[in-house]
Amino acid sequence: PTLVLDPIAGVDLPGAEILARVALGMRLRRYRFDMRNRRQGAGADRTLRVKLVGARGPDLTAALARINAIADGVEYARTLVNLPPNHLHPDNFHDHLEPLREAGIDIEMLDAAQLKELGMNALLAVGSGSARPPRVAVLRYRGKGAPAQPLAFVGKGVCFDSGGLCIKGGAQMFDMKADMGGAAAVVGLLIALARQGSPVHVVGVLGIAENMPSGTALKPRDIITTASGQTVEVFDTDAEGRLLLADCLHYAATRFNPLVIVDLATLTYSVTRGLGSIFAGLFSTDDAIASQMIAAGETVGERFWRLPLDRAYDEGLQSPFADLRHHAKDMEDGDAPYAAAFLRHFTEDRPWVHLDIASKELTDTDRPLGRQGATAFGVQMLEEWVQVTRNMS
Repeated sequence: PTLVLDPIAGVDLPGAEILARVALGMRLRRYRFDMRNRRQGAGADRTLRVKLVGARGPDLTAALARINAIADGVEYARTLVNLPPNHLHPDNFHDHLEPLREAGIDIEMLDAAQLKELGMNALLAVGSGSARPPRVAVLRYRGKGAPAQPLAFVGKGVCFDSGGLCIKGGAQMFDMKADMGGAAAVVGLLIALARQGSPVHVVGVLGIAENMPSGTALKPRDIITTASGQTVEVFDTDAEGRLLLADCLHYAATRFNPLVIVDLATLTYSVTRGLGSIFAGLFSTDDAIASQMIAAGETVGERFWRLPLDRAYDEGLQSPFADLRHHAKDMEDGDAPYAAAFLRHFTEDRPWVHLDIASKELTDTDRPLGRQGATAFGVQMLEEWVQVTRNMS
């Protein structure tokens, strides 16, 4: 088939941009995750070739190069989330990152012994119940002419979240292979930027663990000394994500001195109860960055709603025995802002954005831009934000 794209009424975009976005939509819809054995009778995929007719020239070439890089990142992130938990876990996560080197992304893996030396006891505690020790993956991409000071993106990479000793029910556990959706989005973002040779400097810090019950698992009322030196009293082992992020945020802030820190995490059920299925939650210490990200999300169709980050929430994090308790007493009624308030204590006063993407990483129905399964939510918004802010500087 041939698709002719004339100027569209009410769409204030150049023809090259319209063509590129149509091409992106086709690629994203075409993506399929499939582990079926073809020899068992599954049919071969069909290929549909579509000719797009419209304006040609260097603008279209550049727009298509960017769109293809974004699609590469989205598809890779979707595959990471779609992988079953026996195929993606802390012991083999690095194998799934190795292809990134071809795009010019440097990869460093920190094992449990190195994490212990760094004092990352909160992350180690999250993974202490699993037979597979936690890791941290450090990804770095610096394009030609990029500034020395990077943007830092921290991703929650809990490959399976059983809840630990505060174990989830069976239905609640069903989709917990996707609790690493934040880490996958960071991977997808770096691929999107590197594949188009963007002149930016970005680092990704992925906290990788499994939250499992065992005789060595994290327990309620444990007190942990985090990498920042702050002590934390644990109450619910199923609120493990903020412990993992606490150490990773501190590590990113102190090692890289970033211009901005952004974390992505499938963190709280309460953000889903509050916002439903349309918006993800956004918390920030910087009004300008928050507005930029919300606008970027509207541009690409990944929508965020800013939620309160107020010092008043710190009152709910007070512990008589430690510097902090890791969630507030009214956790079930409104945990998302308390989780954000907790994380702020580990950002070393850097400009910071926390993206709570709970329930956005998977969909159980086919959509116009993707089939049932992983969405890679966040990749497109962050790529748009990085490019827009780069052009503003």
